[in-house]
Amino acid sequence: MNESWQIRFVDGLEALDREEAPHGLYGVRQARSDGSRLPGLAHCLSASGRTGFLRRNGFRGSQSPFGLGRLNFTTEAGKQVVLEVLDYATTKVRHYGSAYRLDEHHGKPPKQPLWDLEILVPKLSTRRHADRIRGILLIVHYRHEREISDVLGRTTGAGFLDRYELLHVARGWEDRYGRDFQTVVHLWTQRVEE
Repeated sequence: MNESWQIRFVDGLEALDREEAPHGLYGVRQARSDGSRLPGLAHCLSASGRTGFLRRNGFRGSQSPFGLGRLNFTTEAGKQVVLEVLDYATTKVRHYGSAYRLDEHHGKPPKQPLWDLEILVPKLSTRRHADRIRGILLIVHYRHEREISDVLGRTTGAGFLDRYELLHVARGWEDRYGRDFQTVVHLWTQRVEE
């Protein structure tokens, strides 16, 4: 079985969404919070994040600092990987008693992210290092496709990916916890022979 580490990584995120009931990936930061401070998503996925994500999926990782958005790990083939971890939601979920539900009265239009994928993603191809693979992981929660099309821009198109010699793996699913939104994971990495 010669499955790429990128596919295993995305498979692992989908499995983590199932395991982290009743909040899924959407609420993993809140579930792993230390009092009033929310950890970064990279911290939750790292060796210190208590989800066991890296180890269970065959990766050896180091501890990501509490608020840092970078995940460092080694693949089974011994390649060092550095992922910038981003998350974005056009929805607002609140904790009501023992359940997490979509806040229908949120009403505010979603804020645009502070980053621009059409600027960030091409930089992966310009900063090559022989000793490590660089990538960007984006986890998105949204209700309507149009809410994220501007955020993604051209970054998932074949021409864009070929131009910058990038690999893109994506997976999406309906929220498993009845909150009427979609979760999509996007992973862009440099194309590197293993």
